[in-house]
Amino acid sequence: MVNKMDIQSAKKSVIEAGKILLSTGLIARTWGNISCRLDDAQFVITPSGRAYDSLTPDDIVTVGISDASYEGDVKPSSERGIHAACYRMRPDVNFVIHTHQTNASVMSVLSMDLIVKSSEFVNLLGDSVPLAKYGLPGTKKLCKGVCEAIERGKSDAIIMAHHGALCMGGDFSTAFQTALTLERASEEHFKGAAADYAGDTASSERTPDGFTMLTDKPLDGSRETQIHGVIYGARPDVNYIIHSADGYAVKCSAGKKPMKPMLDDFAQLLGRNVKIAKDRDRDIAKKTKGRNAVFVRNSGAYCYASAKSDAEAAEMIMRKGCKTQVEASLLGNPKTISAVESALMRLIYLKKYSKKI
Repeated sequence: MVNKMDIQSAKKSVIEAGKILLSTGLIARTWGNISCRLDDAQFVITPSGRAYDSLTPDDIVTVGISDASYEGDVKPSSERGIHAACYRMRPDVNFVIHTHQTNASVMSVLSMDLIVKSSEFVNLLGDSVPLAKYGLPGTKKLCKGVCEAIERGKSDAIIMAHHGALCMGGDFSTAFQTALTLERASEEHFKGAAADYAGDTASSERTPDGFTMLTDKPLDGSRETQIHGVIYGARPDVNYIIHSADGYAVKCSAGKKPMKPMLDDFAQLLGRNVKIAKDRDRDIAKKTKGRNAVFVRNSGAYCYASAKSDAEAAEMIMRKGCKTQVEASLLGNPKTISAVESALMRLIYLKKYSKKI
């Protein structure tokens, strides 16, 4: 049944949904997008590249369902075409959320539909969640892949290859529960290779006289401090460093080859690969250049940027990327994103969406 909602109520529901999704970790920063149907002709959607916790009703954009057109100075999400397609193809859907949620993202690199194991999840997700074919963010190819997945699937959730998830519902509450259930259904498949070790972090910040460690007990005492100093010395543009040493990051740091992106947001924030340095000052300094993260052999990942918030974002994406690589590799034969597509996404991100971290 097509929902009919006045525009101000719809905009407020989208803003409130964004705050809830942020608090649960299903979305972060400006990633993902949220929309609410107005009627059979229009919906409202979040804007492009703006933080969810600062949105006002004036930031929420009205978009046409038939052609994804809009008016005004505020640019809507680049994925508005996907939302428009959902409303055209599913008259019963009144709310759509696109997330970059972690567990569904792990499953998104395996080139297969998600088979729902537990009966408690089947009622909301169906027997399987279809995988939409890969396309670069904001492209017609991505939208086409989602449309094909909606056509052949019977679920209110879609997993977007190398990207995240799309969850639909008659209202926000239903779409939100679908997203939460999708995380649990995805996690059922994991081997839990490194889940028993949450790991530690050590952070530091540049000061006028050098830098200061912000962690009471650095992971490896003086050597930890030395490595932070090496990175600051090699990268004058870096003002904040976070060392992530959870189980997944440590496993990935034991590899022999640079880590390539399996997920879009990894390519955007961290580049076309992250190198693994030997625990030697010279090699660490060399391999930090041109990137926002470096692995140190058997010690996890160091993520860094000019601002604290950007370093935190890089570290969050690194954690998700490492979990994806480890768990997906145990489940099948995960695919990486091509070097050309990774480089393109990185370039677009730096020029259009980031603070140039």
